[in-house]
Amino acid sequence: MDDTLIVQELHSHNREAYTMMYQRYYKVLLAHADYLLKDHAEAEEAVQEIFFKLLLVKDWNHVQHLRSYLYKVVRNYCIAKITQAKRLEAKKDGLRVVLQHDTWEDPDASREKHATDQKLQQLLSHLSPQRLRAFYLVYQEGYSYQEAATFLGISKNSIKTHIKLGLKVLRGFGPIILIIFLCLR
Repeated sequence: MDDTLIVQELHSHNREAYTMMYQRYYKVLLAHADYLLKDHAEAEEAVQEIFFKLLLVKDWNHVQHLRSYLYKVVRNYCIAKITQAKRLEAKKDGLRVVLQHDTWEDPDASREKHATDQKLQQLLSHLSPQRLRAFYLVYQEGYSYQEAATFLGISKNSIKTHIKLGLKVLRGFGPIILIIFLCLR
């Protein structure tokens, strides 16, 4: 079965065509993802997720060349993963700088940090579970607003609202918490 026929059969939602595509392209796409991500386990996860998403594709009419299309999908997915990892690392680096700077200037930093952590936990306990999850995904996991919205099954604007209202609560805590959260953004 050639690629053109596979695409036609995929458009007809033929599971055999999907299986044929998987068998024909899994290994080469895995090698491509492995080259881009430089992590075999992450590459396997990426290709599996891509094939799962391809199973949900309804319209295959736009696909002219299956091989090129699949390579492009893998490339775009891997670039998004790399970008997300870099964004998360930059946020963590910003937080480390702020925390190191605070600790270096203040000899009682551990006592203050404990008090700060307690106060932060107390403030965060006033947030709804959904708002808390939004904060965790965006600030701790490094998800973009769109990724967090998709993960939580809500709109991007809802995530923005959760973050905005959550920051409003945290503003009452003082400037240090704002500095930390602004460095994370």
